[in-house]
Amino acid sequence: MKIWILQTGEPLHFDYPKRRAMRAINLSNAFLDRNHQVKLISSAFSHQDKKHRSKDFVSRKIKKNFQIDLIPSPGYRKNVSLKRLYDHFILGINLYKYLKNINEKPDFIFIGFPPIEVSAVLTWWAIRKNIPVYLDIKDKWPDYFLTKFPNILKPFISIFLKPYFILAKYSIKKANVITSMSESFLAWACNFSDRNQKGINYLLPLSPPEQNLSDNDKIKSLKFWEEKILNIKNKYVFSFVGSLSKAFDFQLIKELSILFENNTNVIFVICGEGDESKNVRRLFLNANNVFFPGWVNQNQIYGLMQFTKATIAPYLNDSNFIDNLPNKVLDSLLYGKPVISSLEGEVKNLILNNQVGCFCKNEAKSWFNEIMKLLEDQSYYDFLSTNSFLIHEKYFSYDQVYRKFVKVIEQKFNSNKL
Repeated sequence: MKIWILQTGEPLHFDYPKRRAMRAINLSNAFLDRNHQVKLISSAFSHQDKKHRSKDFVSRKIKKNFQIDLIPSPGYRKNVSLKRLYDHFILGINLYKYLKNINEKPDFIFIGFPPIEVSAVLTWWAIRKNIPVYLDIKDKWPDYFLTKFPNILKPFISIFLKPYFILAKYSIKKANVITSMSESFLAWACNFSDRNQKGINYLLPLSPPEQNLSDNDKIKSLKFWEEKILNIKNKYVFSFVGSLSKAFDFQLIKELSILFENNTNVIFVICGEGDESKNVRRLFLNANNVFFPGWVNQNQIYGLMQFTKATIAPYLNDSNFIDNLPNKVLDSLLYGKPVISSLEGEVKNLILNNQVGCFCKNEAKSWFNEIMKLLEDQSYYDFLSTNSFLIHEKYFSYDQVYRKFVKVIEQKFNSNKL
């Protein structure tokens, strides 16, 4: 098959392993493993690094049957900003210019949604060419925009956002298939766009990449942490790896770290950077049991997980996350580590129904009690850890998600039902 994948805002193959593989890399690799021809279309601006990979249209041949085409855009410094909206608007215009010069016709197109503009442009182009579209929904844009404003302003903001609502509904409703990481997100998409809920939908969790580290890389990754944090081998490590953003309640973790001040064997390792980096670091300025290593690559994450007792996922109870199964939670299961969270919805159900971690009240004392239970009851901890690993293998492994999805596509293609 000849496949196009449109995925912006994610690391690409030449960013890896500095940046962890996400949907763009994982899905491309799954199709390439089956010898299909893949074109990955993305933004020339790196969302993670806030830097331009290129200022112009660029096509990079990665291997014989794989190329990456970059579409230029102005870029932005903050994730929540008018500049980001402007960037996506120009990205949509430039994608349209790019498509005007394309003569080839792929067998099907997989589109990452959002951004709204590029999703609508490519969906419109594909429909005109009679090309099947699979739309992958990972955020509740533009509904989510409204949650950031007080109720009194929402009617006025809705007028400004009207074009986004029209374009988003168009893409979701016109797609041949919609995919997403949870049933809740699929239900939202259908309700939002008046799409028939009995239409073709497919669950596609944000599963982590396969772990293929050499023995030498494993040794290096362990040594990295032994040098970074004194005596880490004798500590109970509770780790977080992700963006330091307003999506997380770091104030809760601050209060939790205070409760553990007298227990010198318990430490919290918070990896990553983001819009809130300065504020988060300032919050923990006098905390001796909290460490900030900055960004870590996939190899270093492996090393950290070998020392980690459990991972922490202090998400705020925001509608965009309540209906979501975030990759941070699935990453934890990959390593057989229980996850600790107060996030309602999909994450709460995953934790309680499968016993893969601790669901806590949104208060430091509740978290403290659950962590102490993990530390004091080894059989309970082992039970959660084993469940975490088994649930990952059953539902969220690379094989169960990406390779299985590719086989579904192949079957549909061979029966002319794409």
